[in-house]
Amino acid sequence: MKKQLEPILISGSRGGLACELSRVLCDHYTLIGMDPREQSPENLFYGETHQTHYKSRKVDDLFRQHKFKAFFHLGRIPATSRLSRNDRYSENVMGTQHLLSLCKEHKIPLVVVLSTFHVYGAHSQNPLYLHESDTLRATQTIPQLSDALELDHLATQFALTYTEGDTVILRPSHIVGPHISNALSQIFRMGSVPTPMGFDPLFQLLHQDDLTNILKLILKKPHKGVFNIAGPGILPLSKLLEIKKIQELPIPDILLRTMVKVPPFKSANIPNYLIDFFKYSCVIDTSEFEKTYKYKFKHTLIDSILSL
Repeated sequence: MKKQLEPILISGSRGGLACELSRVLCDHYTLIGMDPREQSPENLFYGETHQTHYKSRKVDDLFRQHKFKAFFHLGRIPATSRLSRNDRYSENVMGTQHLLSLCKEHKIPLVVVLSTFHVYGAHSQNPLYLHESDTLRATQTIPQLSDALELDHLATQFALTYTEGDTVILRPSHIVGPHISNALSQIFRMGSVPTPMGFDPLFQLLHQDDLTNILKLILKKPHKGVFNIAGPGILPLSKLLEIKKIQELPIPDILLRTMVKVPPFKSANIPNYLIDFFKYSCVIDTSEFEKTYKYKFKHTLIDSILSL
């Protein structure tokens, strides 16, 4: 008789990261995916997947039907999605709140929430390294990230009160890779890139394969907490563009914000907030993650940029 595999729930099943995670876990677990967006033809989720809003009754039914070993919340809807701002807020904030309440009700042993280092904000006064305990200041200058900030707050508050299992909150740097289609990856696939004149911020990157392996490691040996994650190495933006042989087009800030909305740069769907990260460094300290998980990265920063 074939052994029944333990079920795992993964949100954001339309995205490249969730699909990559499903690929490495599918032989050992029964995978259930969900996403309010239609499944993308270029990304294959290795398991059962549902197109559903995070607040829907179908989600409640999934929690009732399966005794999940873990829930990976990888499904934050980005500002570049086609959803309206109100719908994005509904999924990212109200939907996350609903999902976390279901985790508490059904006593899920492991809850992993993928936040973003963007919640720290890009500011000229940022310290050289940002720690997990530093203030999250994204919305001081970037209202587009308000839902991302609230999602992070919901997760950290949940972690403080949830005693039936482990909660791990990850704040990764820019995630890149051949199966990642976020705004930064699209930018680094262009032949030329407009940049704010007079600025050259430091960048960290995280390859999709390393993040997938980290999620797999957390599943095996979870340590509760909030963790910054970035791959090894830090380089200025100009050097990354040089390595990729991308032509840099320095443009005054006020013109740049208009220029990215017209062809050929419009196709990259560059969100307004990302321009601030092209001006000011937002370098995260990853020592807490390194000390806790002792993960050995497979990809250097140069590997990561060349994978695009």
